[in-house]
Amino acid sequence: MRYQLALAALFVIAAAVSAQEPPPAASASVPPPAVDSASVTGSEFVSDRFKLHYRLPDGWKALSDATRVADNQRYRDQYAHPVYVNVPSSKSKSVPTKPAANGNATHRAKAPVVPENYCLMAASPNGMSSLDDAVLPRINIWADQRVPTVDSAEDHIRMLKARGEVLLAPAPLSLAAHTFVRIDVLQANGIYHSQFVTVAGDYLVGFDLYAATDEQLMAMVQTMQSVHFD
Repeated sequence: MRYQLALAALFVIAAAVSAQEPPPAASASVPPPAVDSASVTGSEFVSDRFKLHYRLPDGWKALSDATRVADNQRYRDQYAHPVYVNVPSSKSKSVPTKPAANGNATHRAKAPVVPENYCLMAASPNGMSSLDDAVLPRINIWADQRVPTVDSAEDHIRMLKARGEVLLAPAPLSLAAHTFVRIDVLQANGIYHSQFVTVAGDYLVGFDLYAATDEQLMAMVQTMQSVHFD
């Protein structure tokens, strides 16, 4: 009998201790890397967000990651700042007009939605000082958020199609088990341009290859065989 009472007491104590213990903390979800989180080590480009890998042509130099990210933000800031414009009255001066509610005729234009477009890497044989550099040859890897008007790789390719003479019509191809769409264009300014675009979740990820000659462009196109995803 005493054994049974002692055993029951142990159960009561264990239950009381368990009730006083705080519940385990819920594990915090880890946010994904920033869209433009990427790096180049040696000749190997890696996108942390899209798990994308690409090997640059031998000897090429990428724009520094710090400058690239800063330029991405600079471009976004250009869209984010509101624009103020003076709107003159179209009515005759002899006709009295109702004064503006705030006492002046300056109207604030609506700020456009800031596009979620990012450069992931920019490179050329002699390096670049900013994303504004239009040096040749060069490679730009980018990620643009999908929107209703540009929701597929074909949509994006269609915009380039209108910029010059089409050398290679848009066509799908498989790279690292991902479907890309490719187009080659000779732009009106004489630049040879090849573009590869694929869908990656909510974004379109693309490669823009720019060259001074067709032969130079074809050599750059061969490097696309190094593309792979984790």
